[in-house]
Amino acid sequence: LPTTTQSAHHPHEILTPVRMHTRTARAVICVSAFMFMELDIRLTSAGLANGNPVDPHVCPKPGSVVLSFVAGYGSLSTPTKAYSKDDITPDDAWQRMHAQFIRSLKSVLLHSDANITLIVYTNSFGMDIIQSHVIDKFHPRVQARLKYIPIVLDPNVVQVYITRMGFAWDPRWAISKIFAYDSLPPCVEWAIQIDTDVIMVGDIKNLWSLRHSFNSTQLLGGVPETAYSTRNMIKLQNKKIFVPSSIGFNSGVLIMNLKRMRDVNFGEDLLLEANKKLYPEWNNPNKIDPAKFHQLDQDVFNTVLTAYPSMRFQLPFRWNVQGCARYTQVQKLYIEAAPGIYHFNCNRRQIDDWTSVKNSMSFVDSVEISSPLLVGISHASTGTI
Repeated sequence: LPTTTQSAHHPHEILTPVRMHTRTARAVICVSAFMFMELDIRLTSAGLANGNPVDPHVCPKPGSVVLSFVAGYGSLSTPTKAYSKDDITPDDAWQRMHAQFIRSLKSVLLHSDANITLIVYTNSFGMDIIQSHVIDKFHPRVQARLKYIPIVLDPNVVQVYITRMGFAWDPRWAISKIFAYDSLPPCVEWAIQIDTDVIMVGDIKNLWSLRHSFNSTQLLGGVPETAYSTRNMIKLQNKKIFVPSSIGFNSGVLIMNLKRMRDVNFGEDLLLEANKKLYPEWNNPNKIDPAKFHQLDQDVFNTVLTAYPSMRFQLPFRWNVQGCARYTQVQKLYIEAAPGIYHFNCNRRQIDDWTSVKNSMSFVDSVEISSPLLVGISHASTGTI
């Protein structure tokens, strides 16, 4: 087993193995502060290899909403250029992502008084940037409602997974969504996963509470991808881009039952079973058909959910109001009466012209990251307290 190490910003987070697979000779081990490591041995016990309880610093803040972001600062291993953590250049793509991440996180904090366990998938550079430019700048009262858990992915292990499964694309950071269940210890049973290009305009507690509506088989909740319209499906087919289902989820906002995903080894065993079920003509049971996976994590999720629809839980569409969509006036009124999340995907967006969206964006941007308002206020979308 790896020797223990400590994180510079999180000295309490010892790099300790927390989970093992029992069904295969492969053990993916998640470590706090965090790195994926792989051991080609069979481990039969769950939890820590030495039998000790899971480090409580790795587990969610009691009673909190577990919120997960993917914040890729350059490649998995290094940023696009060698910056110090105080050298911020707004022209770089990772810095634009950083600004999106801050806006999205502020919107969550403004619209709810919930305590938040904040999980961020990033690289070592991003871990330091988030600590120094986000967490450390929050007002003490805001810091008190947050628990920050950075997860650093090992690019070598990511490449092993890509090769073993047969993917033809580089998943970049998408693998962190696929393996959320495996990158967190068993004490993390549920998580909300959102992209950085969203703003929250509803109370995240209301989204979090929807996990109680899952039945005994459902393990993934989302909103259908609005780009899968009949017209767009024809375009995708003409470009030879395969989509598992026209009602497949957009992966920008998801509720994950991580316990159930662990139980079925979602990103490997279950994915291979789904691939075999949907594409019986594919003759390699140990790899997926790479021609069927163009949209990274989204195709992985939708392949499984198309093969096993009983695992699918559909969220109200206000929790992922997508830029790709064309909403009717009736739908717009429904959304604005009880807004949830605006998702700024696609290049041409109808929602950019909505007054409610402009006001929400303006208000979130007007609140400084050090403001005590981020402890959570009411009527944040209108700018009133």
